[in-house]
Amino acid sequence: MDVRQSHRVYCLYVRQLTREEIMKGSRKLETLRDLRQKNRKGEVTVLKIEDWVLLKNKVTSDTRIHQFAKFMPLYSGLYKIIAKPHPNTYQIADPVTNEIKGVYNMTNLKFYHRRDD
Repeated sequence: MDVRQSHRVYCLYVRQLTREEIMKGSRKLETLRDLRQKNRKGEVTVLKIEDWVLLKNKVTSDTRIHQFAKFMPLYSGLYKIIAKPHPNTYQIADPVTNEIKGVYNMTNLKFYHRRDD
């Protein structure tokens, strides 16, 4: 075997080794990324029927009537959960009149912690 052939074999070996190391490193980065995303999501809040919730307001500013979003309330009402039609949606109603308000995604609801007085 002359020097050129041995150099070619060495280059192929190094290239293959490098490709394997790159693939191994990219798989490790993928698993770390997945773990980071899971940690970022945090705990899942599961609400039960008869729990009380607050509904997030969709506020926008209106300078003509001097209403500014930063001074508006973030949440409205006090509502009772009456049904869970889908895994992340809840149907809510007024707790006094039982008038149905609508079906809302979990991202628009906030659990209301009642005080026992």
